[in-house]
Parts: sequence; structure tokens; C-alpha cells
Amino acid sequence: SINPASGVNNSTVNVHADPTNLAAGVYNATITIDGGPAAGSQSVPVIFTVGQALPLITQVSNAANGYITSLVPGSFASVFGTSLAGNSVTVTFDGVGATTTYNSATQINLLVPGALTGKTSAQMLVSVDGRNSLPAMVGLVNAAPAIFPNGVLNQDNSVNSATKPAVRGSALQIFLTGLPPVAGAMVN
Repeated sequence: SINPASGVNNSTVNVHADPTNLAAGVYNATITIDGGPAAGSQSVPVIFTVGQALPLITQVSNAANGYITSLVPGSFASVFGTSLAGNSVTVTFDGVGATTTYNSATQINLLVPGALTGKTSAQMLVSVDGRNSLPAMVGLVNAAPAIFPNGVLNQDNSVNSATKPAVRGSALQIFLTGLPPVAGAMVN
């Protein structure tokens, strides 16, 4: 938009470009100011660059149940927000890189670094193609177990349920996250 639309003598023209409905990229335009037959016209080239949005973190939760809770080093977590997809997506906690297992424009699933064991909080940062989110402080705890949906399987690999219960004495497989990493440990 141009304001004012017309003027006389030494007028100032304000040009406002609204990127709301534009994809990221570089746009070229020309503004022509016509002063009439006596003054002539003048063309001004304009380059308008619309940048990509910064990653925005809106929620950090346990990957198994989606509860917004403190995270456990060595467990799976989900980060929700906007502008989270790109060619190079990294997540760090106090500068320590997390292993990402999934990412889309609105979600990143990751493994919280085990190196954070013993800390009570960490600063998380999401970087997408070199653009960094604002840092987010996340709480850390030693344990916050949660079972993934349909994460209890009978010995025959069927989902354990009221209509398909485990047979007495058989083994169950339980897929969960939120337990502290202990080398060689088994849950019995």
C-alpha cells in the first residue's frame, strides 16, 4: 500500500508491504512515481525479502502420554510448536545434542540426552536450518514413567486388553519411557 496516494511538491510517500499471504522468498517490484508531463516520471526498484519464521516451541511433553511434565534424561519427549521442519533440525539441552527420531512442521520427537542425569533443569533450543527458537527451560527428574498407547503386548505380540488378556504365567512386553537409564537393568 502507498500513503498518500497523491501529493504535490516535496511530498513523502510511505510504502508498506504486508508479507502475510506470501511464501518465504525474494520479491522484486518497481514503484513508478508520475509527476505529469512537466516533471516526468521516476521508477524506484524495490526488493522485498520475506524470511522464514523462527521455530516456536509451544509445548514439551512426555512422548508416551503427551503430559506436560518434567523430562527424564535418556527418555523420549515430544516438542510441539510451529516452523519445526527443515533440512537441518537439531535440538539441544544446555548445548548437548538430542537424538531426533521424528520431525514435522509442528512436532519433533527426541531422546533426551542421558548426559543431563543429575540436573534439575536445562535450557532447550530448537534450530531449524540455522534459525534458532527462543530458549525454553525444561524441568528434569529422575523418573516419570509412562506407557505408550497400545504399549502392552501379550506373549503372542497381540495388544493386551480386556478382550485379549495375558495368560497366567506368560510374558508381557511393556513399551514405556520415563525410567532412568541404567546399564544392563531389566524391568521385571
